[in-house]
Amino acid sequence: MTRVDVVLVVVATVAAGLSFDRAFDLPVLLPVVAAAAAVPALLLVLADRWKRVRFAVRAVVHLGSAAALFVLVRGGALALLAVTLPAPPRPELLVVPAAVTWLGAAVGTGIALLRWRRGGPVALLPAAFALTGAALVGPGTRLDAAFAAVVGLCGAMRLLSSSGRRIRAGMALAALVAVAVGVSPVVAPYARQTPVDVRAAVPRALLPRAAVNPLDLVDGWLTDPDRVLFSAVTDRPVRYWRLAVLDSFDGEQWQPPSRYLWAGRGVPSPPSGAGTIHQTVTVDGLDGPFLPAVDRPDRIGAPVHAVDPDSGVLLARSPVRTGLAYTVRSNDRRDPPDAPCVPATDVRADAATRQVPGDLAEPLRTLLGPVECGASFTGFADGVAARLRDGRRTMARSPATGTSIGAMLRFLDGDRTGTAVEFAAAFALAARVAHLPSRLVVGFEPAAVAAGEVQRILGRDVRVWVDVRLRDRGWTAYHPVPPAAEDLRRPDPVALPAQPPPPPVDSGPTPTGTPGPGPVAAPPDPWWFTLLAVPIGGYVLAVGLTPALRRARRRHTGTVRSRRVGAWHDVLDELAYRPAGHATPTDLLTATPASTRDLIRARCPDLTGPTVRLCRIAELSLFGPPGSDDGDSRDAWRAATAIRRRLRRRRRVRRFLSPSNLRGSPWQPSSRTTRRTPGPWRWGRRRRR
Repeated sequence: MTRVDVVLVVVATVAAGLSFDRAFDLPVLLPVVAAAAAVPALLLVLADRWKRVRFAVRAVVHLGSAAALFVLVRGGALALLAVTLPAPPRPELLVVPAAVTWLGAAVGTGIALLRWRRGGPVALLPAAFALTGAALVGPGTRLDAAFAAVVGLCGAMRLLSSSGRRIRAGMALAALVAVAVGVSPVVAPYARQTPVDVRAAVPRALLPRAAVNPLDLVDGWLTDPDRVLFSAVTDRPVRYWRLAVLDSFDGEQWQPPSRYLWAGRGVPSPPSGAGTIHQTVTVDGLDGPFLPAVDRPDRIGAPVHAVDPDSGVLLARSPVRTGLAYTVRSNDRRDPPDAPCVPATDVRADAATRQVPGDLAEPLRTLLGPVECGASFTGFADGVAARLRDGRRTMARSPATGTSIGAMLRFLDGDRTGTAVEFAAAFALAARVAHLPSRLVVGFEPAAVAAGEVQRILGRDVRVWVDVRLRDRGWTAYHPVPPAAEDLRRPDPVALPAQPPPPPVDSGPTPTGTPGPGPVAAPPDPWWFTLLAVPIGGYVLAVGLTPALRRARRRHTGTVRSRRVGAWHDVLDELAYRPAGHATPTDLLTATPASTRDLIRARCPDLTGPTVRLCRIAELSLFGPPGSDDGDSRDAWRAATAIRRRLRRRRRVRRFLSPSNLRGSPWQPSSRTTRRTPGPWRWGRRRRR
């Protein structure tokens, strides 16, 4: 039965480890999980069969469990929660499913091998806890059917292994199935709901403080229309490229999100049936940390540092430099021709995209006029855009006066000209007045090229449009900016001068990006240091505490006689240390207090007093009448301490780190020679039988 329980534990913990299949690819995850489940189980079974190495093997397994728990608590689970999925197959992230699987397999196998438990369903509880932890740390699994099959297989094997109790086990299994069938209709509606995502509470990457607002870069790009910003090669024709999203307006300017998720190998993206687009982008004249991509990115690689899971905006670690190249795969999002004009109902998530300054509310209502959000969003958007364009012109090569409240009031009331930034900002705020969440998008609309050809994006291709969030459709793009009159200048004497692009930050050469993990803002400790430091530190702690605990047990527990004999056994432990060469195993196996006195005198002639005193007390305890004087035991331990310190004077560090500290008394014989071998082991236990 124990063998079946161990097999069930290994199978169940492998299933728990495979629940990380959304975080890692199965070809990478399966070997790691299988090894993490099989190694502790095999070691514990070996220790149960081979008694000579039982303590050492169990110590290795327990140290591995402590290291796994340390990795999870130290930040491994937090690091996996902080990156977008699928995660890169880095060792510091792969150690999380390995640690969860190791803990479940080690504890479950240990329970299954306990004789007083006789295995049973209790051995599967650690695997159940491991599966629960994987469900909290991981993003959910795509192997629900496989897990159901594993549960059925474990139940069937448990039923077959319950010899003599098959009828009761069958009745229990039938009752469990009946309860599952009865509860499933009640639980199914809750299971279909969106689960609580613990990843939302994990700290995120911050936008660099020195990052330039993307709207400030638009004017500089438009005033230099022939400037090459970046080039790209795609496997399908692309019309729009997205650079940055600005969702909050504080009355002075629009701001992009300040927090992002660390970049893994993917971006949370809704499924799309329009296919995928592979892009290879090479930066030329872009500024700032934002990286352009086709909406919506699905797979990313270096040098992408962080992503916005809501908008799919990609962020580099530092301002991009000329020659930076990276590869992105995007889902081709093609919006339906029209949708109902119904705002999204998630008020908490859209708080920043609904705010409108009070000074602009009335002018925006005047702009809306009779236009209402009715059955058609396209009709509403076209109506607002028509009223916004009525009598106003777009200036392409003139600097914007800003998006502050005063600038927007002048644009809405008196000024009849504006840039793309002002038109888009006015439309976004008008949509918010109509209770539609909105945000600004900075992107590009280059000249169309065939698939596979190099597409060059110039300064004149920059565009600003608006995303509006609708119910059952999500963010929907709309382009409210009219065609620009490029040859005219704004006749506004108070116009601000165009800001030149900031100089690039000299941060060393930027390598060409290849698909893989992006860097992190604050690199954690090297994973190899953790993997080495935890076992080494655990070993040093174990070899230091084990002799002290053994000595304390001998000195303070048991009868007075056992404490006296324990002092003699403590000296024998020190004599058995082989590198010191004090005595051979044969001498210790047949040792008596008299022979021990001769061994100590041969090596430490100056310890005659403590040696005689200890051996006399040991002889009286072993062969004399039983006594109850506790003073003799304290005197024996004082003599043993003096002898031990004298024997350990040389090679003190080597003695402290010796693996022999983890074993029991090495002079004790095996169970096969116990009955026919005289010596301290039998003498120390003769009166207990």
